[in-house]
Amino acid sequence: MQVIERIPAGTACCWLLRGETGSVLIDAGMEHAEKILKQARDAGVRLLLLTHAHFDHITNAAFLARELGIPVALHPADLPLLKNQFSRPLDAQGVRGRVLRYFSQKLMQKPLEPFSPEIQLSDGMHLDTYGVDACVVALPGHTAGSVGVAVGDAIVVGDAMMRMPTLSPPLIFEDRQASLESASRIRESGAKLLLTSHGFTTCRRFFV
Repeated sequence: MQVIERIPAGTACCWLLRGETGSVLIDAGMEHAEKILKQARDAGVRLLLLTHAHFDHITNAAFLARELGIPVALHPADLPLLKNQFSRPLDAQGVRGRVLRYFSQKLMQKPLEPFSPEIQLSDGMHLDTYGVDACVVALPGHTAGSVGVAVGDAIVVGDAMMRMPTLSPPLIFEDRQASLESASRIRESGAKLLLTSHGFTTCRRFFV
């Protein structure tokens, strides 16, 4: 039995995956760094895994990695975003998407504390080295390097899908067609529990 816990962290949440011999923190969030740090320490987190490199998922990454003494993992396709959040253009779907893009790009102008991921994520990569029975799933489209994490009957999808307010492919994206293909991959994965970074959920803890 493994446990997935939701941690509010600003506009996007983090997910804490607790395994038998260790834990993995999925995303770093934009706010509440000290709260995230405490929960990560209590859980024995051994890896910070970033689903992609947008500001609301990585703002606390340098701080958390330093304080916890753990490596950071990111798909190599998103490395350019660490240096420049505007290195690739974002398109939007519909009015809600254009509004979301506008406010996102405002926040993207804020400076980020630099960090260098030590681990490059790839599709199918297993995370047992870090104490959890889970694997990485490539879900490009929102960004070129977007990934999810499959664990048991659940999948943490980052921004490859969103609940705003209903479940849908991302409203902002680098590649619309790729995002739709990733959404199809999620739907066809057989996962019974789909955990997004954006959107309302009444539950804070899931057993998988």
